[in-house]
Amino acid sequence: MNEHSDLGRVLTTWLEDGPSTMPDRVIDVVADRIGRQRQRRAWPFPGRTNVTTQFKLIAGLAAVVLVAVVGWNFLPRSGGFGGQATPTLTPTPSAPPPLAEGILAAGTYRLQPFSATMAIDATVPDGGWIGGPPSAIGGPRGESNGPNGVAVSFLTAQTIHSDPCHWDQDGSGSAPDEGDVEVGPTVDELAEALAAGSAYESTTPVDATLGGFSGKRLDLQLSPDPAGCDTFEGEANKYFVFGGLEGAYFAQGGANRWQITIVDVDGTRLIGVLVSYAETSSEDLSAAQEILDSVVITP
Repeated sequence: MNEHSDLGRVLTTWLEDGPSTMPDRVIDVVADRIGRQRQRRAWPFPGRTNVTTQFKLIAGLAAVVLVAVVGWNFLPRSGGFGGQATPTLTPTPSAPPPLAEGILAAGTYRLQPFSATMAIDATVPDGGWIGGPPSAIGGPRGESNGPNGVAVSFLTAQTIHSDPCHWDQDGSGSAPDEGDVEVGPTVDELAEALAAGSAYESTTPVDATLGGFSGKRLDLQLSPDPAGCDTFEGEANKYFVFGGLEGAYFAQGGANRWQITIVDVDGTRLIGVLVSYAETSSEDLSAAQEILDSVVITP
């Protein structure tokens, strides 16, 4: 009989006795195993080995006891005192996988679009939708580009550009500047500032929700042709509505339609944008709306 089966036999006997006490024979066997078992380094960094043998013994023994107690709790048994069933442990649901780049399988993905700790879980249908980490999902036809693409994206911003075509105020062309229109911190202030813009057509903001949070929604009809707009990272004709790095989402082509939903998530103003075009199919547009409607936000 080898030492593995000896230890298993002793633990089995102890489990039959009940988890409230640990007989001396269990301690003897476990201590003997740990004393002869070669210890594997717990730290992945060099020079971090200041763990004493005594601590290793205590930690190893505690781990064996924990495994045994959890195993005992999962064993089938009859009702307890008064005929009540013993409760079982419920595993914690795992978080969805992060949004991947490329074609997405149907399922739920986690988006984290900016520096806030907020997590946004969105369910993507089958059919060839495209992941654009960390915060955008493009459609199965045309991705987010014209003339028939569609996309969903999430961002935040504190300013907007009065002229989205000429946003490069410092002339660097390397990163979107903060906009020249400063916006207050509320949902209403951003919605009203967008609706007041003269560089595009806008609808009147209406009440809306996103991921269970209340806010406003409005539609923007952007420039029919971004030709002559400022250059961003070597690419000409980039049209930025929002200012700053966290609002750096430019028009994906001429005549973009942006459905903008703005909500306050525990003090962080979240912007959801649904991008489409006149030739975007009703099927793709409905699927993109379903992605937005599926959103679950964890502050």
